[in-house]
Amino acid sequence: MAKVLIFVTRYLAYASNIVFAHECRNALMQMGVDAEICDIMSEEDAEQILLSHAGKKYDALLDFNSILPRVMAEKEHFIDMIDAPFFDYIVDHPLYHDPILKQPVKNLNVICIDRDHVEYVKKYYPHVKKVGFLPVPVGIHSSLMPFERRRDTLLFTGSYYPPEKFEKIMNELPEEVCRLCNSMAEILIAENDDSITCSPEEAFDRALTDLGKNANEIVVQVASDDCYSDDITAYRILLNKCFVADIYARAVLRRKAVYKAVDKGVNILLCGNEWDISGLCDRKNVEWIKDVDYREVSGLISSCKAILNVLPGFTNGIHDRVTMGMMTGTAVVTNSNKFIDEFFTEDEDYLGLSHITDDSATLKNIAGHGFKTAEKLFSRETFTEGLVKALGIV
Repeated sequence: MAKVLIFVTRYLAYASNIVFAHECRNALMQMGVDAEICDIMSEEDAEQILLSHAGKKYDALLDFNSILPRVMAEKEHFIDMIDAPFFDYIVDHPLYHDPILKQPVKNLNVICIDRDHVEYVKKYYPHVKKVGFLPVPVGIHSSLMPFERRRDTLLFTGSYYPPEKFEKIMNELPEEVCRLCNSMAEILIAENDDSITCSPEEAFDRALTDLGKNANEIVVQVASDDCYSDDITAYRILLNKCFVADIYARAVLRRKAVYKAVDKGVNILLCGNEWDISGLCDRKNVEWIKDVDYREVSGLISSCKAILNVLPGFTNGIHDRVTMGMMTGTAVVTNSNKFIDEFFTEDEDYLGLSHITDDSATLKNIAGHGFKTAEKLFSRETFTEGLVKALGIV
């Protein structure tokens, strides 16, 4: 019997990784795999718990947005002390994970939720053994609420990110890095709205060209000389340092989409931190609740007729807000990208950001059609097959 160890090492957004870890365990056990969860997030003796697995053999190790490749024990990478391939399931752009992905772990593998992210990892981290694509598990909500009984509300789950906060951070960077980030952010905002077509690395490339520079000429401002030895390394280090440009662009596009819905008079429920400083919470069609644990999110989504999603820079993948929305029979309002255009039809499976509406009949049709399409793509059985294949334990 194959054995897989799944780690829960830290708290990701709204405890989403806890849900993902248990969904993976359930999926693997249904396939007859011995799947165990090692949850050290709140354990005082976390180091000893980790070291208790040293010297053991597994068919695969799995973690989400992992920090484990940086963990050292007795001058050795902890992951290398276990006889197993390690899989880092990255649920956002790999540019944010350069400090992890660059680690010289002997058997490092990656799973991405965007097909363009797969190509990015292959290009900039050639030491990674295997890179796969698999949208995160969401399952089917066990008790779908009848559409007529749902709240006439558009739900948005996600915190408010004040663009000004990240603009300030950019402006405090070294001069050329600041110019690069501002140019990169302008490109991302201009190119990405109803459809996400421009990736962070594409905007980065164009911004470098506009400045008449290459990464090697600028990276010295943010990294010591011994941090990079070739063009690829310099590129990924500098792009990682420019992450704030991507966050700033996301914040602008997120605020724009939410304001658009509110200004249309649609009733909207904002679920996340800091919306009280957005200027929206006093609007009569806006309700706000603070962050909800991810384990409660599917029930919250299925209580509303529609959910709003603003893709976080994904050009060829899908966010769990979309999959969970569709799989709970909720109408999804989202921008698109190559992946969504390939598998879903606008105005049938989902509504574009420019088509936000509170018309109940329209939302019901979208929800029903979207559920049928998503069920074929994101059922637990489909995910299980994909996970077993990605981990190489078929």
